[in-house]
Amino acid sequence: MPGPDGRSMDGAIEGPVGIAGLGVMGGSLARALSAWGVPVRGFSPDPDEARAARDAGAVGEIAPTVEASAAGVRWWVVATPLSALPAVFSAGARSAPPRVIDLASLQAPALAAARGAGLGPVHRSAHPMVGSERSGFGASQAALYAGAPVWLSRAPVAEGGGALDREVEAFWRAVGAEPAWIDAAEHDRRMAAASHLPQVGANLIAALMEDAGLSPADLGPGGLDVTRLAGSAPEMWLDLLPHSAPALVPLLERLAEASAELARDLENHDHDRVATLLARTRRWRTE
Repeated sequence: MPGPDGRSMDGAIEGPVGIAGLGVMGGSLARALSAWGVPVRGFSPDPDEARAARDAGAVGEIAPTVEASAAGVRWWVVATPLSALPAVFSAGARSAPPRVIDLASLQAPALAAARGAGLGPVHRSAHPMVGSERSGFGASQAALYAGAPVWLSRAPVAEGGGALDREVEAFWRAVGAEPAWIDAAEHDRRMAAASHLPQVGANLIAALMEDAGLSPADLGPGGLDVTRLAGSAPEMWLDLLPHSAPALVPLLERLAEASAELARDLENHDHDRVATLLARTRRWRTE
């Protein structure tokens, strides 16, 4: 059966697949799997979201509880906020799912939560480098993972053996993604710079624009591009930023220093320093 990106699944994913959380990430995975005919059982704490996923054909069955979403499945995917992982893992562990993947943006706390629930031997953390500033099932799309990089991590002392690693890699390749392994702490350090810094930078710039009396309707393509992330759901980022603070705070301090340096250069008409900065960043972005 052709999938959402025109490919045919190679049979690497045997269902049923249980998915706890049917927002952008979980909902998109449910859409992709169902498009290939993989049975999907989905759970959402929002009954309207669960019904929307069923009505869209993304899930064939609505699980009444988190525990039920993990019962009798071959794969259990947890696509909930990071702060919910300890409770969700503990509930699902009672159903003893044989393979568990989470989609958390920060992997060290996700791995710790899985170990705390006794799921370490069957769990791997996965962070697909995709998403949307929108939230909820309505923002999901079946082809979201096609061609997407997916960072995978395991506990510092690898539990479950290499067989599980290979199965998790095959799972992501089957939906068209490009998996690669990374140390969890290194992943989280990178995400502070690559994801969390752009987010709060967009928030800060949008706030300054509002203070200047501007609205999005006043912006051109550049302003809209730079502030796109400012439209992200606050609850999602409030769930992540406390965990990334140790790596993010020094970056924000350096951003403040760099902004002050640029302000001084402009005030002092030091156009050579400004030109050096502009040339450096253009080279970084385009080469």
